[in-house]
Amino acid sequence: MLEYVYSLATQYRSRGLLLDTSPLLVLYLGLYAPEQIERFSRTKSEGFSHRDYEFIRSFAGGFDRLVTTPHILTEVSNFMGQLHGHVKNGCFEAFAQHLTEPTTHEHSPPAQELANEAEFIPFGITDTSIAKVAAGTSLVLTTDAGLNAHLTRRGIDSLNYNNFRLLLPD
Repeated sequence: MLEYVYSLATQYRSRGLLLDTSPLLVLYLGLYAPEQIERFSRTKSEGFSHRDYEFIRSFAGGFDRLVTTPHILTEVSNFMGQLHGHVKNGCFEAFAQHLTEPTTHEHSPPAQELANEAEFIPFGITDTSIAKVAAGTSLVLTTDAGLNAHLTRRGIDSLNYNNFRLLLPD
């Protein structure tokens, strides 16, 4: 399984990686306060640990570009808004830094266009934007099994992090 993960990474290295909300939240939280990953309700409920942060950071760092959408960024921002004090401020600083990096590529398909896509009703605007932006251009890393299955059926390369996270070395 890990060989497949790394072969996809090699294939998409120059095209880009699109991190869904949860992996991106883990990345920002880990950049400032990795000890909070196992404490923050959103990441704790998905069983994320410091090990997951280390993998996501390293994996994402192997791509020439990180692809995102305003919808993913809004979800991440809303979750980080639930943090408090210096942790909240530090995570938003990491967020701001990431957004200004030349390797970050934000794609903004119009909401009206997304609303006309077949997946809008069952998946919503964020996942529809992921399908629209990633099609033929980016590898997707998600923890959403339904989204992963949908993307795969559409021929969009996607990895469900939950399918291989237990295989990662400690």
